[in-house]
Amino acid sequence: VVNGTVEHSIMGTAASLEEGSVIKDSIILPNAVIGKNCRFTRVIVNEGVTISDGTEAGNENGPITVIGQSI
Repeated sequence: VVNGTVEHSIMGTAASLEEGSVIKDSIILPNAVIGKNCRFTRVIVNEGVTISDGTEAGNENGPITVIGQSI
C-alpha cells in the first residue's frame, strides 16, 4: 500500500507507506510500515519494522542508513 511518494526505491511485499511520506533511493523490505510524513533518503528498512509518524533518516550525500528495528 503506497499513499506517499516513492522515487527510485524498492518496496517489498505487504510493505506500506502512509500519506505525506517520501522515500527516495531506498529499500523497504517486506511487511515494513512507514508512518505519515516520514522522509527517507538512502535508507534500508528491515523486514517487519514499524516507523513512527514524522521520522526522518538519511541524506543524499551520506552513507546508507539501515533501520533494523521499530522506531
